[in-house]
Amino acid sequence: MEIVPIVPGTDNEYSLAAIPWLVDKGQVHDVRWFPTSTIEVDESYVGNGRWWNVKGDRGALTLILYPSVSATQVLYLECTRPMPALYTDDAALPNVAKEELAAALAYDEVLKYLGSEGVGTIQQRASYRAARVLHRPELRRLFRENRPKPRFSPAKGPYPPVAHQPFKAR
Repeated sequence: MEIVPIVPGTDNEYSLAAIPWLVDKGQVHDVRWFPTSTIEVDESYVGNGRWWNVKGDRGALTLILYPSVSATQVLYLECTRPMPALYTDDAALPNVAKEELAAALAYDEVLKYLGSEGVGTIQQRASYRAARVLHRPELRRLFRENRPKPRFSPAKGPYPPVAHQPFKAR
């Protein structure tokens, strides 16, 4: 989970191209802000006529804000950073990665390879497949413990909210 400060300026749209690892709209979970400088509690940018959305166009993401904020206001983008791929033997895990999860994933890949067709005898493949089935609950537990846990923000629709009309008599 990453919290990235951005200064969007006075325009309603802000390009997120400066964040190279942000490639999917699903990575953005919330936009937070401090309504006044005296309050030290951040809140979501949704509600009371405020609204935000992320638009993807040809690989570039754009943050849309309604209404626009002042040029001095800092917003905080809550998003999930993907882990880098570990294709080679000399690739290193990032500092935030859990070694226990990486080891369990590597063990699962080895069992998957050893249980595939064309490797070993039928009995050996069956024993590797059985070991992989026994390893699956541990792998699920590690995924559950180590998955990103974003804060839940208020629901937002795909369009800015319409002004509320007061109740009227018929």
